[in-house]
Amino acid sequence: MAVRIHRRRTKGWRMPANARCVTRPGKWGNPWKVGYNQAAGDFFVYRAAVPLGQQWCRCFWVEDEAARHAVRLYRRLLTLYRVDTSELRGKDLCCYCPPSAPCHADVLIELANT
Repeated sequence: MAVRIHRRRTKGWRMPANARCVTRPGKWGNPWKVGYNQAAGDFFVYRAAVPLGQQWCRCFWVEDEAARHAVRLYRRLLTLYRVDTSELRGKDLCCYCPPSAPCHADVLIELANT
């Protein structure tokens, strides 16, 4: 069974042999990011690589809600375009998201292994 691995930047950490990196800016990275607006004191979800003034944003009071929304948008993107995730089947996926946080790698594991 494939699992999500918390990728780290610490010295000496190595990605396991059967794992694939799914972080940005790679092929499997989630284009939806979570940002924080200090003036308003809220979190927002926006599309990476698109200027903030030219994109749709949605605001949240809690960072975890914003992250869950970014993951939902990623799932919608994959299903809308019927992305073939078969190359990830059976592989462990590495991402920088903390293990307890919502992560797009969970969506990739689910879609690749169904």
